[in-house]
Amino acid sequence: QYEDTVNASAQIEGAVVAADGDLFLTRQIDDSFAIVDVGAPDVEVMAANRPVGTSGSSGKVIVPRLTAYERTSIAIDPKNLPVDAEVPETTRVVRPAEKTGVVVTFNAKTESASALVQFVDARGAPLEPGLAGRTASAAEFVVGYDGEAYITGLAAANE
Repeated sequence: QYEDTVNASAQIEGAVVAADGDLFLTRQIDDSFAIVDVGAPDVEVMAANRPVGTSGSSGKVIVPRLTAYERTSIAIDPKNLPVDAEVPETTRVVRPAEKTGVVVTFNAKTESASALVQFVDARGAPLEPGLAGRTASAAEFVVGYDGEAYITGLAAANE
């Protein structure tokens, strides 16, 4: 500081990645990286069976340290997904090129309607376990004990 003048300096190390419609701040990227789009916030993400981050409010997380041309398993922990979430798969394998990024999308959907329904016969007795059914939108389900079935992908009105 000299009279009314103040000088300061700062140093920051890391990387700024603009990809998949978002901006990510992360540690230095020496080789390849992945942007993982879980589709839900607060879900743990693993690379090569090691925890590497948790999805943020956008449902995305960056994995800054992948080896180029090497097959790497990217997985999410389904226990951390919301109860009403549906995810078609929990593991994907990527093989990024040198000094590039890949986008890994898991498509977890938390907006779909689901219900636990009890099916009964004409006398009001629960249907037997093991019976298969299908909704008008072709969603298949199996009847369990007490005539109950968990049905996903429901619309506002169903048959």
